[in-house]
Amino acid sequence: MRQGEQKKEMANFLAAEKTTRDIYSNEENRYVIRFSSIQRKNNNYWFTINSDNIDSYKEHEVTAFILFGPKGYFNIPSSIINDLINGFHGVPKDGKYHFHITLDNKTLKSTESNSFDISQYFSELPPILKIYYDMYIIKDPMAIHYYSFKTTVTSIDRASPGEDEFEFGGIYQHEAITNTGDIVFFNQHGDNPEWAFGLSAICIITHGPYAKGYDTNNPRYFKIKLKPLLILPKVLSRHEFIGYFNSYSIPFIGPMIKNEQNQANSSITIEQARNLIGILLDIFPELEDEITTIFGNKFHITNLRAIEGGFMKLNTISNIEVNPNSISEDFPKNLILYGAPGTGKSYEMNKRANELFPNELLYKRVTFHSSYSYRNFVGSYKPKPLYKETGVTIFNSDRVTINEHKVEPVIEYTFEPGPFLILYERAVKNPDHNFLLLIEELNRANTTAVFGELFQLLDRNDNGESEYPITLETSIYDYLRGRNIAETEIKIPSNLYIWATMNNADQGVLPLDTAFKRRWSFEHLGINKSEIHINDVNINMPFLEGKPELKWNTFRRIINQKLLELGIHEDKLVGPFFLNKREITNQKSVKNKLLLYLKEDVLRYKTGIFKSSLKTFSEIAEEYDKGNNVFDETLAFE
Repeated sequence: MRQGEQKKEMANFLAAEKTTRDIYSNEENRYVIRFSSIQRKNNNYWFTINSDNIDSYKEHEVTAFILFGPKGYFNIPSSIINDLINGFHGVPKDGKYHFHITLDNKTLKSTESNSFDISQYFSELPPILKIYYDMYIIKDPMAIHYYSFKTTVTSIDRASPGEDEFEFGGIYQHEAITNTGDIVFFNQHGDNPEWAFGLSAICIITHGPYAKGYDTNNPRYFKIKLKPLLILPKVLSRHEFIGYFNSYSIPFIGPMIKNEQNQANSSITIEQARNLIGILLDIFPELEDEITTIFGNKFHITNLRAIEGGFMKLNTISNIEVNPNSISEDFPKNLILYGAPGTGKSYEMNKRANELFPNELLYKRVTFHSSYSYRNFVGSYKPKPLYKETGVTIFNSDRVTINEHKVEPVIEYTFEPGPFLILYERAVKNPDHNFLLLIEELNRANTTAVFGELFQLLDRNDNGESEYPITLETSIYDYLRGRNIAETEIKIPSNLYIWATMNNADQGVLPLDTAFKRRWSFEHLGINKSEIHINDVNINMPFLEGKPELKWNTFRRIINQKLLELGIHEDKLVGPFFLNKREITNQKSVKNKLLLYLKEDVLRYKTGIFKSSLKTFSEIAEEYDKGNNVFDETLAFE
C-alpha cells in the first residue's frame, strides 16, 4: 500500500473511531460502527444497535455495516442485520438489540439465538490500522501502570485535554516505570485557572518519557505524550467523590487531601484504578459501552455511593425543570412587609410565594435570629466527616451514614453555601425563571453583619439587577468557580427577589439603619386587613360562660381601640392572627399567650386594660381562672 493510500485509509478509520454511535458515509452509503465492547475471555466481539436508529438506517438506505475491531473488520450487508433484528420478539426492554461475533468460527449471533456465518465478510486490518490498535487498545488492563495527573503551569496550562494527542511536561516522578500504553486519569488543576477543578478525562500514554532536562532550571523534568481515550461528560470535583469510600486515598481525585504530594503526577494501584472505573460507571452509567471498549467488562469493581443524594444535590440545583414564572413589574425586587403581631405577614408572604414561585426549587425561606451570621447566610467552610479504612470497631453511635464499609470518620472542611449563594447560582444559571429568597424576622439579626458586602448589591438599577458589583471573598469565588461561574465580581441578577418580614414590636429586635432601609420597598400590613378569614370565630374565656358569644374580631377591636387611647403604638396592637383558631377557643391559650402579652409586653406599668386592682400578671391569672372578668369596667364586651 502506497503512503498516500495509507494516510487516506488511516484518516477514514480515525473518522470512524471518533464515535461509538452512528456515522454515515455519504459516498459509499454505508453505516459505520465500532465494536462497543470486547469479550476477551471467550474471544467474542459484542455490539449493540439502538432501536431508535433503525428508521434512520432505512431513510439513508444503508446497505452495509462496517464493524471494526483489533483482529480485523467485517463488512456485513444490511440484509443480514435486518434479518437478525426481525428475529427478536419485539423491541428489547433497554431499547438496544445486542449481537456478538464469535471470532473462532466468525459467526454473528443475536441474543435471541439467531445466527449467520459471516466469515466471507471478514478482512484483516491493514498494517497502518494494526499499529493504531496496538497502540491505543488496552490488551491487558491488569498488566499496565496507572497514574493520576494534575495540570500545573509547567505541565499543561489548559483545561480539558480535547481529542488530540498532546504533550505533558513538568514531571519527574516514576520515570523508570512510565511506559507507552499506561493509563492516566487526567485532572484539571492549575494556578487560578478559568476552568473547573477536577477529573475530566482518561488518557493513554502514547510516548514514554523523553526530553529529560529540557528545563534547565529543573534538570529532572521530562515529558510524555498523552492521547485522550474518554472525555467525561462533566468535570468531577473532589466533592463528587464524597461517599465513594474507595476513592478517598486516590491522589488529586478523592476528597482526602491530607499528606497529598504537591506534584503533577502520582502513581495509583491497579485496585484504585479498578475502583475508580467502578465509580465512574456509577456516576455515568451511559459510559458503559465506552469504558468496556477500553478496559473490558471484567476490570471495574462496582462502587455505590454511601451518602444518599451526593454533595451537589444536597446544596444546589442548576437546571430547573419547571416552566418559567413571569412576574409583574409591580412587585419590588427588595421588599419588607411589616406590621403588628398577628396581622398575617408570614401568611401573606407564603401566599405570594406559592402563587408567583410555584415550585420549591424557585424559593427558599430562612428565619433570622440573634445568632444568625454572614456565614449562615452566604456560606462558609464547615467541618464534614470523611472516612478512611480502619481495623477499629465502628459502633452504630459513631456512624454518620449507614454503609457496609469498615471506615472511621476524619474531619475535613468543605465549603457549604448558604441560602443566598444557593439561590444566586440558580438565578444565574436559569435566567428564564424568577427566584425568591424569603427572610422571616429580618430585624431579629444584626442585618449589617449578616449581609456584609452584599449590602451594596441591594441597590438595583432600572433593569432590576444590582447597580454596583462587589468583589467576592476568595472562598466564595473558589466555590462559584467550581460551579462553573467564573465571575470575580457579582451582582444580584434581576430574576432574584429578596423579600422579608419584620415586626418592630417584639422584644429583642434590632433597629435597621437608614442606609439599609432605603434600599428596600416597605409595605405595611394593616391591623385589620385579613380579619375576614376568622370572622366566624368566637373567643372563649371563663367569665363569658353562659353569656352571649363574643366574636374574636369584636373583642380584638375593642382592646386595640383602648390601647390607642392609652398611647400605645400601632406595632403593639393585636392582629387577627395573634392567636390561631384553636388558641382563640382555648381558655388557657388566651390567658398564657394573649393576656400575658398585653400585661408584660404592651402595658407593662400602664393601666386601662385590666382592672386597676390587679397589679401583676399573677393576680390577673388567678382572677381569670376563678371565672371573674379581669378587664377594666370601661371595656364593654357584652
